[in-house]
Amino acid sequence: MLSFWLGVLGNVVANVVFWALLGVVFWGIAKASREKIARFLGLGRSNHVRIILSNIWRPEGSMRQVGFSISRHELQASNIVTTFLQNNQGRAPDIVRGLVDHLWLRGRINSSVDVSPPGDVDTVDATEALIVIGSACCNSYRRHYLASGAVAASLENEVLIGYGVNADDVHRVSIDRAGGDKQLVQSEQGLAVVEKIGRPDRSGSVFFCYGARSEGSWLAADFLVRNWRSLDREFKGEPFVVCLGFPYAESFSSMYVEPGSVTVLARISP
Repeated sequence: MLSFWLGVLGNVVANVVFWALLGVVFWGIAKASREKIARFLGLGRSNHVRIILSNIWRPEGSMRQVGFSISRHELQASNIVTTFLQNNQGRAPDIVRGLVDHLWLRGRINSSVDVSPPGDVDTVDATEALIVIGSACCNSYRRHYLASGAVAASLENEVLIGYGVNADDVHRVSIDRAGGDKQLVQSEQGLAVVEKIGRPDRSGSVFFCYGARSEGSWLAADFLVRNWRSLDREFKGEPFVVCLGFPYAESFSSMYVEPGSVTVLARISP
């Protein structure tokens, strides 16, 4: 009888040790994955990523003094980014999750989605990484950084798109290079831009994903999450600009269909 209970105890101890070791191994893998993403995002004091969408609400014809409205394309873009952050930090198997949650959940990168306020933004919280989706015409955060001269790239007449400038007529991206040089990227295709800038105190990088039309912003965000590893290897944490060209659909639709071909027009470090 004693040998039976000793055998049972031995099996219990062996299982506990096995699952504990499995949990530690998983924790190590998840930690390494998180650190790679955090380095790419430039996360400093905070583990939080804030996604800022354009506000397409306009006061004309509205009874409200302040309103918030977003495009379906940018909502899809924000879903892509949040899914990316959730799926690339590791997920513990159910059977060991209780053993490691208290170790690895504390360091997880969290995200939130906000709509940019109407009007102008005077100050921006500098303690978190930002992913700003949408151009300066409707995204007040993008407009703030553009006006301050913090960004290197901009669409021609970006602030006026939809306000007297037709999005389909925008075919150039201007990029300010080091030393005061300016580079123009031109295409008859639709344009989308992905840009990363840093902050002086390294408290979190700012990413911009935008196009002349909202499907360009969707495409830019999709490109960012699909290619972040190669961008990290190429630019080693430094600022970068990627200009993309893609065929416009014949008509503007409420549901975005990914274009069949995407052309990288420029991939540079300003």
